Amino acid sequence: MFKNSYLLVLLSVMYGFNTTYAQQKTNSQKPNIIFILTDDQRFDAIGYAGNKYVETPEMDDLAKSGTYFNTAIVTTPICAASRASILTGLHERAHNFNFQTGNVRDEYMENSYPRLLKDNGYHTGFYGKYGVRYNNLDKQFDEYESYDRNNRFKDRRGYYYKTIDNDTVHLTRYTGQKALDFIDNASTEEPFCLSLSFSAPHAHDPAEDQYFWQSEMDKMLASTTMPDPELGDDKYFDAQPEIVKKGFNRLRWTWRYDNPEKYQHSVKGYYRMISGVDLEIKKIRRKA
Repeated sequence: MFKNSYLLVLLSVMYGFNTTYAQQKTNSQKPNIIFILTDDQRFDAIGYAGNKYVETPEMDDLAKSGTYFNTAIVTTPICAASRASILTGLHERAHNFNFQTGNVRDEYMENSYPRLLKDNGYHTGFYGKYGVRYNNLDKQFDEYESYDRNNRFKDRRGYYYKTIDNDTVHLTRYTGQKALDFIDNASTEEPFCLSLSFSAPHAHDPAEDQYFWQSEMDKMLASTTMPDPELGDDKYFDAQPEIVKKGFNRLRWTWRYDNPEKYQHSVKGYYRMISGVDLEIKKIRRKA
């Protein structure tokens, strides 16, 4: 057990961040740091925020015992740009990275949080969706594996293609296991910073079913009928400008929500995937 540890959970959302810390610190030692990022988790998709459908006891406990930022926002509600901001501490207008640009500039990444920690005596690791174009991860991390949903597969294999002991497992379980292995092998002679970036609960866009969760979550919400969204009336959509009505987000809506069966499957699947991440956080907290 590592007694001087920080666990930082950063929930990636479309319009804001929820951040929680579990802190155990001594003055004589540098703390170990575990940084956890989820992909596409809304600000209100956590029990602590009052959501009564998602099961997130570990995230809730971290929020209660640590620090919860309930008025924070992102400056650019885009995955790639936000990830670059998290790494560099810069706004998009400064780092100038998004889906349409080339690599993040080296001078910015030289001051990224993993690089600064690595250069100051930390053993650094990364597992999961890096999500930023940068060629020198070895400068940031002593050990790492960058992976995301596999878009070659247009079905559940987008999430089920990694293996543990020859068994194919969900990416959430795989990332959790990489964390446990990292902690098991961590030296007591130097502090560590482990960065984990879960692909969940992001939908697998190429697939018909969109959301794929671990079997442990099958019973969650099975007897529940999810309520309609508060802003689901046509009048709210009709009031939007044409660029919004015809945008890519509307296309994604048709993939996930354009009939009652899809809606029930997708909303339940989304919450089940978040709860799957919470299960892995529980294992990590016990280990760390």
